[in-house]
Amino acid sequence: MLLQVYSSVTLYIHKSFNPSLFGWTIPTSWFSSIEPIFVSLLLPILTYFWKALEKRKKLTQSPDKIVFGLFSASIAFLLFAASAYLTNHSALMFVVIVLSNAFLAVGELSVITVSMSLTNILAPEKLKGTAMGFYFFSLMSSGFLAGQLAKLAPPNNLKEFGYPGFFLLIMIILLIAAFIVKILNQHLKLKAKLTQP
Repeated sequence: MLLQVYSSVTLYIHKSFNPSLFGWTIPTSWFSSIEPIFVSLLLPILTYFWKALEKRKKLTQSPDKIVFGLFSASIAFLLFAASAYLTNHSALMFVVIVLSNAFLAVGELSVITVSMSLTNILAPEKLKGTAMGFYFFSLMSSGFLAGQLAKLAPPNNLKEFGYPGFFLLIMIILLIAAFIVKILNQHLKLKAKLTQP
């Protein structure tokens, strides 16, 4: 889902938004750079945020951070859907698109970095390399699935829903994933309590 910024989101911006700055048209491909810039800028802030929460004993477990990231990414796609209604207000649409990328960056940092760390921590010592290989294979698979999902994007498919409907579909998928991770985490916590002597 997070990789939509390089496919369906870029196509959406190209077809729906004509950004210009003092008469100069900003290339659509430049919008693909906004999210990586936010990743670089927000990494130290998010690291400080996690440490502050750990000191207060809130949101300290990795699955909670993943849920937070999925929820943040769902907000990003809600904002992308909202931006589709702002085609007559290009300045406001630009702000919403930038803000969407900021939420998407928080989602990426929370999901990808935390799940990578979790894979490394939970893998047995002799299988760490194999576990990380499977982790990167899962990232490759998610890129493939993101490409398949992007094929559903308007104007080829989901024409009756348009881009707002497409982005809301992604938001719903992310919220379902967050709910599943939360439920699995609670189940594992309960199982750990029951197996303690």
